Order: sequence, then C-alpha cells, then structure tokens
Amino acid sequence: MRYSQVGVALLSVMFILTLLTTFAVYMVEEDHLLLRRAQNQRTITQGTQLAFGSEQWAARVIQRDLKLSKTDHLGEDWNKLGSPVSVNDGKLRTTITDLHSRFNLNNLSSRDKVWYPAFKRLLRLLELDETLVEAIVDWIDSDQQRTHAGGAEDLEYQLNDPPYRAANQSMADLGELLYVQGFTAEIVELLAPFVTVIPNAKVTKINVNTCPPLLLQILGDQMTAADAESLANARGETGFESIEIFLQRPELAGEANVTAEPMISLSSEFFQINSQVSIDRLGLNMESIVTRNAARESVSVISRKRGYL
Repeated sequence: MRYSQVGVALLSVMFILTLLTTFAVYMVEEDHLLLRRAQNQRTITQGTQLAFGSEQWAARVIQRDLKLSKTDHLGEDWNKLGSPVSVNDGKLRTTITDLHSRFNLNNLSSRDKVWYPAFKRLLRLLELDETLVEAIVDWIDSDQQRTHAGGAEDLEYQLNDPPYRAANQSMADLGELLYVQGFTAEIVELLAPFVTVIPNAKVTKINVNTCPPLLLQILGDQMTAADAESLANARGETGFESIEIFLQRPELAGEANVTAEPMISLSSEFFQINSQVSIDRLGLNMESIVTRNAARESVSVISRKRGYL
C-alpha cells in the first residue's frame, strides 16, 4: 500500500512537470511568434519607407530633366536608372518608364480617325483580332450602344458568371483589360510592352524619341518593319530635335506623313516609377504613375500600386 502511494505521488509530480514544461515551451514559442511579427512589421515599414524614398528621388530626376532639355529621349538621366543600390541592410532598385512611349488605351474613347485605326494597325502587327478594339471602345465610352458587332456593353457582360457591367469610363489599370470581352491573359501579356493606361488623362501622344520600333510602324498603313527600324536608328543618342525634322524623314513620305502628325510628340508628361525593395525576407514593389507640369516645373503622383514580390 505504501509503495502504491509513493508511485501515485511520483506520477503526479511527473505529470505536473510535464505540464509545466509544455507551458514553458508554449510561452517561448508564443514570445518567438510575437517577436517575429514585430520584426516583420518593422521590415514592412522600413521597406515601404524605402519605396517612398525611391519615388521621391525618381520624381526629382524627372523634374530636373525639365531644365536640361525641351525634349525627352532615351539618352537622358531618367532612363539610366535601374542599378540596385544597397540601403539600410537592403537593396533598392528604381526604374522610370516614359508612358508616352506606349499607346494609351484611354485614347480609344470613340471610333475616331486617329487612334482607332492606329490601334487596329497595332493589333494586326501583333497578329491579334482587330475587332478587339471595338470591345475597348465600348468599355470606355459612356453609352450602352455597341459600336460594332465585336463590341460589348452591359447586356453581354451580364451573361458572364459572375455577371458585371461595362466600366463606361476611362480605364484605371492595365489589368482591367482582363474584364473586357475577348481579352485573355495571353493577349494582355502580348500587348503589355506597347500599351499603357493613364488614369483620368487627356489624350496622350506617342513620343517618337522613346517608343519601341513597333509603335513607329503604326504611324501609317504603308509603314514597314524596315521603315520603323530605320526611324528608330535615326534617333541617335539624343533623339529628334523637332517634329518637323521627324516628319521630313523619307520613311514617312506620303500617307504616313499625314496620319503620323496628330499622334506624335517629342516630350512627355506622364511617367511610371517602379521601386523594388529587397530587405530581410521581404520583396516589395511600388508602381507610381506621376505627371510632370512643365509650366510649374513640378512632378505629382496621380496613382500608386503596391505588391509583394
């Protein structure tokens, strides 16, 4: 009986020790999680601040460019960024893209005589269905009337699962194309290097000093790939100095000279700043669209988008 009582007491002590050990391990793990959460929050805050610093720095580069040149071209300082920089135990990479080097989809608010046929030419060059332009026009315009058999309005979008409506206003983001009838992820990926969406912007022209050769080819129906490459090479390191000089190029003789003029510029107002931050185990990307006011010599942010890499 005595040995039985001793055994029970020993088991009780072991049970209590086990409970205390489990509780201690739990407390240590809980403290570790709290510490890790605090570290993660600090890293996110630090990374976000670095991204905002990158944005401000890039904005100053764009602003300073106004004093250096009246035109924008690929040889300028804003296009020379991109090398990773070590900052506060992390790495920061800043790049600037001239949004006038791309076709602004918000120009397609109607079946006009300038941007509508130009975008159809771009679709042909990419071997895409030309009727896709109709769906974009209907997505942006303010009415509920289909512009063409290839277009779509609320009646068509309500048949989707889940149903939704046409935006009937300017696009806010390139990803919005995935909701437009006829567009797939593959089509958007193919278009992405040549198109952009500038929120709430007026019609924006294409900067022929910074755009890729394919966009030079959409300036006229008779423009060939060789013509576009020749024009791109003629830009040299500092681009064309005037619209007149550009329009006098032999590649633009005839019809292209007339169709190109209303679409082109040599200076840019809208830019996209990409700030990529790598710190600890965090990868952060901030995409900022900014507008540059030449008269005020100022740069303002019109939209931001953040994500994790």
